[in-house]
Amino acid sequence: LRILLILFFCINVLSCTNKNSEEEFKTKSELLSEKSPWVYSHYELIEIIDSYGSELTEVEIENINNEENEGWTVSFNTDGTGYSKSPSNITNEWKWKIDANENLVFIHPNDTTTYANWNVNSSQLYIAFESITYDEQIKVEVLHLGKNVFE
Repeated sequence: LRILLILFFCINVLSCTNKNSEEEFKTKSELLSEKSPWVYSHYELIEIIDSYGSELTEVEIENINNEENEGWTVSFNTDGTGYSKSPSNITNEWKWKIDANENLVFIHPNDTTTYANWNVNSSQLYIAFESITYDEQIKVEVLHLGKNVFE
């Protein structure tokens, strides 16, 4: 009976280890496509680069970006195509790849956008980049760096 219990324990440990290691060995490309569509979760401000005199706080910038991006989804297909969809169901199609430097590259008909600061795991995707938020009170654009986080 003791041998059966030890054998049962060993089988359970090995089966759990195999499941965990399968997840660890998935490539970023596999994770991007398998977990699609990714749904916008929130914006994380990293830094305000230039406020241009605006008194918008970090929290206000995060809140404005969260309101603007709520409901967005992005999908990555295994064939290197993908699309984003706005809350009003406007779809933007593109091609994507991960280049030799591990950058995430979006290829649109008229331009290419490369993201060096990004990551993906089994539950979350983030893409960091510089963007602007318009300060309505003094009519200026605030330049900042932040992450769009998708789950």
